[in-house]
Amino acid sequence: MKKADALSRNVVLPGARYGLFLASDKDKLTETATVEQLQGLAEDLQISNSKGNIRFMGKRNENYYVMEISPPKGYARDTTVYGPYSIKGSESGTKNIVPMVGETKKADIFIDVREQRGYKVGALNVKKIFLSLPIRI
Repeated sequence: MKKADALSRNVVLPGARYGLFLASDKDKLTETATVEQLQGLAEDLQISNSKGNIRFMGKRNENYYVMEISPPKGYARDTTVYGPYSIKGSESGTKNIVPMVGETKKADIFIDVREQRGYKVGALNVKKIFLSLPIRI
């Protein structure tokens, strides 16, 4: 799977921590679950590399879900639970996954939105003042 910036899909995101979870644990994957709880449930934990790629290890014929545990610095955590994903016994051992919720494909790659908590907002008034200078001839 690949992780990128929501505004510019060409900006890959290293440092996103994801977990691979068994289908039987899906109801425990909530927005309020702590990092510790999610890490304890995960069958596999991976961090996106410098190219934004993540590779999980799982068993064949098992249904899994994927969820972001912690985002890269400066990004908001995506709390969506993606899946189910599986590799059937007859399929190749490697499978490129895209963001799916049930049977619905949400995008071509996994994305994160930049955090905006640190930005200052407010109003700015600009007043243009012309000075009259004496004209010399």
